[in-house]
Amino acid sequence: GTTISTAGTGADNNNLTIQNNNISKSYYGIFTRGVASTGLLNGLNITGNTIGSNTPADFVTFRGIDIQNAAAPNVSQNEIFNLQISTNVSNAGIDIGQNVTDASVSRNKIYGLKSLSTVGYGSYGINISSGTSNVQISNNLIYDIITDGYLVNVIFNPFGIRISGGTNHKIYYNTVNMYGSFTDVTTADMSAALIITNATATGIDVRNNIFANSMIGGAGTKCYSIYVPSGTTFGTINNNDYYASGTNGVLGYFGADKTNLGDWAFYSGGDVNSIISNPLFNSATNLQPQTGSPVLLAGTPVSG
Repeated sequence: GTTISTAGTGADNNNLTIQNNNISKSYYGIFTRGVASTGLLNGLNITGNTIGSNTPADFVTFRGIDIQNAAAPNVSQNEIFNLQISTNVSNAGIDIGQNVTDASVSRNKIYGLKSLSTVGYGSYGINISSGTSNVQISNNLIYDIITDGYLVNVIFNPFGIRISGGTNHKIYYNTVNMYGSFTDVTTADMSAALIITNATATGIDVRNNIFANSMIGGAGTKCYSIYVPSGTTFGTINNNDYYASGTNGVLGYFGADKTNLGDWAFYSGGDVNSIISNPLFNSATNLQPQTGSPVLLAGTPVSG
């Protein structure tokens, strides 16, 4: 063909590797979609790419990496930064869409995401859609995600890792640091380092993560380490650090606000070895814990 379009898809574009590219000045950084009925993408490998720019005119704006209709894709060691948009859409560093199974999303660094529409839209470090299964999200660094804010809403706000559906996802060894101010501090909004938006997402395994949130907003704003709806059932959840600090910080939400670890653990059905301690990052953007950090001895090995 003679045109490139994100309205189209490609069945059975198998064994594609997208590696070591510098990508800027685009709406999508990397867009990969198979066809559910006639051919998933198999053997997709997206690794070692730099997606973004420090020059505003060259920003990637909407999606860093977008995948749908793929079996066992690998998304690893990519740096995705400064995705900033002001139109009425929610942007994301990595978006794993429908009909993606057995994906590995690991060792990516995602930061500087902003959705600045004054109407209020969302911005997500990693977003996992419904119609997905067995996605492993591990060893990712996510920080500096800002939006205008849109009240208490699980779509139109800033979230580090957002799970809107699927089954048997694994969330291991990630570090998420939400900080900074909503651009509109006149309304009561919300944010979360990890959010599950729907209790139909089942069998989720959450271990060995740091979920920190110190964002600030208007009166009544709530900035959660973790947020899940009533009725959520975890496969396993343990050995995490939930650190919410500042005026608007709240440890968690499980159908209602949970402000202490015992209350949270009762509802989560796990977290007997989780903590609510300051992880002592070197800085807001250098997320390596300092010597003496309580998280250094808080994890436990997991297989897979």
